[in-house]
Amino acid sequence: MGLDVLLTREPDSEEAFTALRNALAADPSDPLLARRVIPLLALQGDFAAVASLGGAHALATAVANRPAAAKLVGLTLAGGPPEHAPLARELLAKALAADPADAETVDALDGHVSRDTALDAKARVAAIRDVLQAARRVTKSRPDERRWLVREGELLWHDLGDMDEAEKVFRRVRAADPRDMVALAFFEDDLNRRQDWKRLHAVLAQKLAVVPKEQRVAVALEMARLSENQLQSAEMAVEAYKRVLTEEPTNEVATERLLELYRTTHKWHALIELLNGRIRRFGDSIAENEKKVQLLFQIIDIYQDPDKLRVEEMVIQTYNRIVQVSPTNATALDSLAQRYEDASRWSELVQVLQKKIATTTDIDALLDLFHQVADLYLSKMSSESQAIPFLERILEIDPSNLDVVRRLRDIYKSKHNLERLYATYLAELELTDGARREPILTELAVLATDKLHWNEEAIRHWEALLELSPKNEKAVT
Repeated sequence: MGLDVLLTREPDSEEAFTALRNALAADPSDPLLARRVIPLLALQGDFAAVASLGGAHALATAVANRPAAAKLVGLTLAGGPPEHAPLARELLAKALAADPADAETVDALDGHVSRDTALDAKARVAAIRDVLQAARRVTKSRPDERRWLVREGELLWHDLGDMDEAEKVFRRVRAADPRDMVALAFFEDDLNRRQDWKRLHAVLAQKLAVVPKEQRVAVALEMARLSENQLQSAEMAVEAYKRVLTEEPTNEVATERLLELYRTTHKWHALIELLNGRIRRFGDSIAENEKKVQLLFQIIDIYQDPDKLRVEEMVIQTYNRIVQVSPTNATALDSLAQRYEDASRWSELVQVLQKKIATTTDIDALLDLFHQVADLYLSKMSSESQAIPFLERILEIDPSNLDVVRRLRDIYKSKHNLERLYATYLAELELTDGARREPILTELAVLATDKLHWNEEAIRHWEALLELSPKNEKAVT
């Protein structure tokens, strides 16, 4: 069966592959055969056959200046065992002699020479640089030219440690592309070694502008530490930590350092803004509310300190914020009450006292609060109507408080609330003995007779009055 027929009928058979190998051996210069046989040999791991057949093919075609053959076999052998390295390198070099800027061949020879342990570092770098420089001289691809220049810089930097020569190369890289990450990494390393902190900070700032989002926090933190520790610049550190929080608002390292820097630099407005930002990020759990309260007290310390940012109204506002978060906070409530009293802000003082009432369970404390509120309504705010509920609450707890009974009596009398007035007279009567009951009984009897028209109640009070004071003119008549 002829080769063409065999390849048509059974292209993947072992017989077909053997026939192709034999055909290539008979005619090493046939490019079509080479392109079919050599990759199959490499897939089978038969690099000896690649070296034998492929080498013959490459050498047979090199005379005709056809670098594709040398490239094909060279690239194939470059990925094989080390014993074929010399031939691979020779073939790749032949391919580059014809086309020095072929990117695939340049990169392959670069990698091949880099792995050549027979050469010392200096010889390896020199050989690779020759290849890279030759490629750069003739290439029309700007990306390849820049990539090979970067590679040359890396060799000088990492393989030889020649920082001066590497710097010259990377300056050219940055002239072409100021955002090149390898060049930035080199200058970061170089300037760190030289302890040139100002230029290092500038390089990090450029790096921050080009790194992916997930790397920005790390770069900004590095800038901040450099600013604090080496440059001794609180202002620069503040800006760097603020950038961290722009990228990651919950970053605790940046937050804690900013809090400290704002304190040491007396940036009280900025400190308060930062504390408020932390407060806003907390949730509403008990534990997080406690943290809010702690931070709010820190804000109060700033607003009430004459050496910081003394603003009394902001102290009051912040205490109110504490009460909103923690309604039972005694320190905040007491402080608000005192400040409102000192400023004669009676309605706001009443509101605070009512909040204290809502959270107080101690009887004596409650009585004191009811008295305070009632006194404020009566003596400071001229509002008898609003004082009544608190006076009534006092009597619920302390029914024998004669002073409160009489105050209520006077209020109801002035308001002509006859039924409530009658009730307070009754309460006063219960708390009074002897002759002092006479005027109270008189008032009750007159009120029941003339105003309320409660005849039975009126008779009872007149009789009691006659019994107490037989000569009482009103009772007699």
